[in-house]
Amino acid sequence: MKTSRFYTPGVALDRRGFLTKVGQGVGLATLASVYADAQVPTPTNVRITPGTPYVPPPSSGVPVLKPSDFRYLGAMRIPDAGYPSDEDPTYSYAPLAARKVNGVLQFFMTGTNVKGDRVFEFVDTQSYDPDYKQAPRARMATFWGDIYKGKRISWQPDGTQTNLQYLYTRGLLWHNNRLYWTYFDGYNVANHDDWCIGMTDLRSDPSQMNAFGPWRPTTSGPGPGVKHAGWWLVEMPDGTLGAGSSPISGNAASSWGPELVAGSSFPTDGTPAGFGKPNLVFPQTYVRYKVMQGLNLDGTLAAGQEIVAARRSGNYVFHNTNPSVGYAQPPTEVDPVKNGGVGTFTQVDGVTSCVYIDLPDKAGILFVGAEGTGHVWYGSSADCGHGLRNPCGGGQGPNASGHAQKWWIYDPNECRRVVAQQIQPWQARAASSFDPTTSIAPLKLGCQALPGGVYFDRSTRQLYVAAVQADDSVPGLQMPLIHVFKIN
Repeated sequence: MKTSRFYTPGVALDRRGFLTKVGQGVGLATLASVYADAQVPTPTNVRITPGTPYVPPPSSGVPVLKPSDFRYLGAMRIPDAGYPSDEDPTYSYAPLAARKVNGVLQFFMTGTNVKGDRVFEFVDTQSYDPDYKQAPRARMATFWGDIYKGKRISWQPDGTQTNLQYLYTRGLLWHNNRLYWTYFDGYNVANHDDWCIGMTDLRSDPSQMNAFGPWRPTTSGPGPGVKHAGWWLVEMPDGTLGAGSSPISGNAASSWGPELVAGSSFPTDGTPAGFGKPNLVFPQTYVRYKVMQGLNLDGTLAAGQEIVAARRSGNYVFHNTNPSVGYAQPPTEVDPVKNGGVGTFTQVDGVTSCVYIDLPDKAGILFVGAEGTGHVWYGSSADCGHGLRNPCGGGQGPNASGHAQKWWIYDPNECRRVVAQQIQPWQARAASSFDPTTSIAPLKLGCQALPGGVYFDRSTRQLYVAAVQADDSVPGLQMPLIHVFKIN
């Protein structure tokens, strides 16, 4: 069985430990017996009205977004003051949400995972600088702290409460004057059908805020809803709630590429929550992929096998031998050399956030994440078997000798075909997939090139993308950095 080294939240954590945890949360170091967990139940596809197929809205007819539509404005640094004395955001996974206060954006982000992903709010600087060391630093608005109030929990089928051991908050969304959030157990190899969505009414100050939930999602597709709706939350153009997830341990039940499910009503203060209450139903699947189970040991497709994982550039060197054990194991990605130069989503790749950009003149569903480059392998981070190491450190698990940020843009019209069940979710193809550091502008990123959350302000056409551990301008710290783009 393939396993990973894990670090328990709440204990001392160094940079190497955090990078390992970053990987575990994004699918970069999470593989736990793909083939042992692959046989998971497939629920019946649910619809808004039983027996009546969902009819997607008509095409808007506007062009789909492309890389040349993005213009880089520069970076904004998050606050370096205003945190409790026991916390700095070096070990933040940097989910991102925002609201407007007196016409100015104020952003929400979580602090260090070690201290429980406590939330703080900061003010948009409204000016930015391509030189991150000269970029303006945002002012702290409020350190909200523990917004969850003990509600990041789950239950066993018999009603016994489960306190999740490897607990992460990876999604934030501001809607209807409430802050919605996701959470999950980063080592859910048993595919527990966990609760994973909550919401907080912040009110006027931290002493007054009130948390609601948690709620459990139901989605179509393999495995429990937490594997498909436990990571990012998206406000859809039709006013419904969208969601998705990167691979989580036991990742055969996850999407091996970008994912978006939608059609759920936003829960409110009065929505029944907890064990025994109705689930949040996400009846629409816009895009989702599957693990490449059954590949030949040499990385070639088996006879008649379809590519069901997201396609990607073939800029990685295929490994089928775990250097820790010394023999070939079933691969989860193709060898691009033997597949016409085309690769498939690898076990070191991950998606971290999604936003639906719906403008009068162009539209697109944007996913951000990162992928491994160079040698890609499962085993010790210190040696791929050819003398190369993961430059970001880490432990036993999926590793790569290089890392690059990756953006995927999907044509909403292509996704509507999936919703209408005209094509399978894994047959949707990205209109464009690219490295923003080469296609848009050079960006300062952390070692693993990971983005955190993403926020789009429709009124200004500005896109804000957090970069995990990218800001080292304060000696001894590696805080998230916010990169700002304008859509032409």
